[in-house]
Amino acid sequence: MLKDLIAAETVAPEKCAGCGISIRDRYYLLVADRAWHNQCLRCCKCLHNLEAELSCYSREGNIYCKDDYYSHKATATSIRSGLHERKPTAARTTAQDV
Repeated sequence: MLKDLIAAETVAPEKCAGCGISIRDRYYLLVADRAWHNQCLRCCKCLHNLEAELSCYSREGNIYCKDDYYSHKATATSIRSGLHERKPTAARTTAQDV
C-alpha cells in the first residue's frame, strides 16, 4: 500500500524497515505492517526491488519476490516433509495514491 505522509511536522516520521532511516518522503510503502522507502523494499534472497511489483510475500519477517518465496517454500517442504505448510501471505497489493 502506498501511503501519503501528510502533515510530517505533526507526526513522528516512520523508520524504514529496510534501511532504518526515518521516512520523510511524501509517499512510502506499508508492507507486512512495516514502513519502507520505495527503493528499500527488496526481496531478501535475490535483492530485486519490489517497488513496482504487484505483490510480494512475507514469511517469518522476511520479504520475498514471488519466485523466491515459492522456491524457499519448496525447499522448506522437502526438508520438513509431513508438516503442514502455511499459506502464503500476500504482503502487498497494487500501490494506490492515498
